[in-house]
Amino acid sequence: MTAINSVTSTSNALTSSVSALGKDDFLLLLVTQLQNQDPLNPNDPTEFTAQLAQFSTLEQLFAVNSQLQSLESGQANMLQMSALSMIGKQVAVETGQVTLGAADTRLGYYLTGAVDQVELVVRNSHDQIVAVLEGSNLKAGQHFFSWDGTDGNGKPLAAGNYQLELQAWLGGERVSGGAPLVRTTVSGVDLTGLDGQLTTAAGAFSMSALATVSAVSQ
Repeated sequence: MTAINSVTSTSNALTSSVSALGKDDFLLLLVTQLQNQDPLNPNDPTEFTAQLAQFSTLEQLFAVNSQLQSLESGQANMLQMSALSMIGKQVAVETGQVTLGAADTRLGYYLTGAVDQVELVVRNSHDQIVAVLEGSNLKAGQHFFSWDGTDGNGKPLAAGNYQLELQAWLGGERVSGGAPLVRTTVSGVDLTGLDGQLTTAAGAFSMSALATVSAVSQ
């Protein structure tokens, strides 16, 4: 995604630069300047050469801008085709939000290093903690567990969007290095944006959020 965003920003910058003064406008100004110069005091040849060089640079900017736009369009099409290939596959998504529905939701987390304790905190739309799910695997890597959608008292939570936060401790101190994960199956793709949005029962996610992809459920 970073590469596509970089191409997009570069293309936009060049478009802004060349649209302010097109090459035809630049050439017209140059010809007008030559037509109206004082025959007894002509322009400095060095300055004229520099102006011609600027015109050449402007033409090159137009060519580069056109190539970048073609590259951006091609990469966007490739990304959308890749998103379509995800339909029916199971994905692990790095996300801080999950949509709770009728079916059990499979949550998880990844750790960059071993810890002494790890918890996945679930908050509702009012930022209230409704469940604290303790992880049993404390080693580095991805770990998943089933959640039946109940709160801390075992009562079913209402369907809707919930926030996820990973909290981990090592040696009695809070540590960073990890993130919540949601494992779900892709049911569709929204191609209206630059990068395809994957539609799942647990919410909609961008391709950039994918942590793993598998052909069958695990």
